Amino acid sequence: METHVSPLSTGTGKAMEEARPSIVKFQMSVKEAGNHYKSWVEKEKHLQDDFDIDSSLEKIKGCWVPVWLFEVSAESAWHGEVSHEEPYTDWETKSGPGVYESKQVAVTKYRTVWESVSGNHYDNYLVPVSTSGEITQNEIEALKFRQLDFKSYDESYLEGLQVLATDLSKMGAKDTCNRRINELETQACKYEVERLRGCSTKVTYNTSTFALLPMFVLSYSHKDRIYRNLINGVTCEIYGDEPPINKMKKYVSKTVEIIKWVIILFGGLFLIGLLKSAIGQG
Repeated sequence: METHVSPLSTGTGKAMEEARPSIVKFQMSVKEAGNHYKSWVEKEKHLQDDFDIDSSLEKIKGCWVPVWLFEVSAESAWHGEVSHEEPYTDWETKSGPGVYESKQVAVTKYRTVWESVSGNHYDNYLVPVSTSGEITQNEIEALKFRQLDFKSYDESYLEGLQVLATDLSKMGAKDTCNRRINELETQACKYEVERLRGCSTKVTYNTSTFALLPMFVLSYSHKDRIYRNLINGVTCEIYGDEPPINKMKKYVSKTVEIIKWVIILFGGLFLIGLLKSAIGQG
């Protein structure tokens, strides 16, 4: 039975009142996170010429993202259909040149038959739930907070950085977790059967942890567009918008690359033709 770790989320306010959070400390400075982001951006070969990475990095800020982290067990009962090919006998009229009178001939054919099946699926999940309107569930999962080293709460760990506010209580976070588990279980059950017709999931909560996770937020504007990126404060995982791209430059580059491979392909075919011709004449 596999344990899945779905990335992490946010909170404060209501959540802070419900539980004293554990803390996962930053493993890098703002400068180190900025350098990592700069390296990530510079891998893109088609940046807009007037994009200034260094001035954009002045906007990077560290913050704490409160999360509810749930360890759950899921048990699903599913039902669906599987197909197989079934032979049957059909009769065809045989006639034509050389046949003096038509006659019926037995022919074996195959048809697709669907059969109802059912089964069960079990799994364990570690689900972080975003409780802040500033960080979505998709964003927190994309940052891949895993194998976390939790510390007991100590205000000195906060380093004066902002703790994001939450709009979601623990009960609301559980509702989000339930929906997420149902999505994951439905996905898993689709692999169990050819056609999934239904899936009912029972979720058992084993543990719940309220924690503050370290994150860097970078938001900047370029040519009237806002770009936003989030950086995991432990692993430097980056999620968000790609940097300003010169689309024409990228299009021309791809076109040149395609032409290059077409020339290589036809040049190779031409050489093969010459070799075959030379061998034939020899």
